[in-house]
Formats: sequence, structure tokens, C-alpha cells
Amino acid sequence: MEKDKNQELAFENQLWEADSNIEETTGIAQALYDQINDVVAPIIRVDNYAAMSDEQMSMVAQTVISRKKALLALSNILLDKLDQIHDQLQ
Repeated sequence: MEKDKNQELAFENQLWEADSNIEETTGIAQALYDQINDVVAPIIRVDNYAAMSDEQMSMVAQTVISRKKALLALSNILLDKLDQIHDQLQ
């Protein structure tokens, strides 16, 4: 009887931890979505690339590259979290 109770508590703890990780992962996914929008925004906002100076083109490119790096970092964090959740549920 005591063993069953302990197993039940252990299972509840695993569910709570998985739920907590899912909430955290949801937040990371939202940040990732926001970053995707941030990466695309400077590209969409530029109406006429031909009219831009080399300096302006360089600034847009640098912005996209820096945001892409942030996006990749968030993607890796999200994948790690999803791996943790997967491992916990097995």
C-alpha cells in the first residue's frame, strides 16, 4: 500500500515537472515566434532595395544576421527543452 502511494506521488511529481517544462517551452516558443517576426520585419519593411545605398543595405543585412543568430540560439534552447520533456515522459 505504501509502495503504491509512493509510486503515485512520484508519478504526480513527474507530471508536475513535465507541465512546468511545457509552460517554459511554450514561453520559449513564443519568443522564437517573436524572433522570427523580428528577422523578417526589416526585410519586409524595405520597399525598394534598388534605391538603397550600400550603407543602408549593409545595415539591413547586419540586422538580419544578428537576429538570425538570436533565432538560432532560441531554437536550440527550445529543442533542448523538448528533449527534456520527451525524456521525462518516457
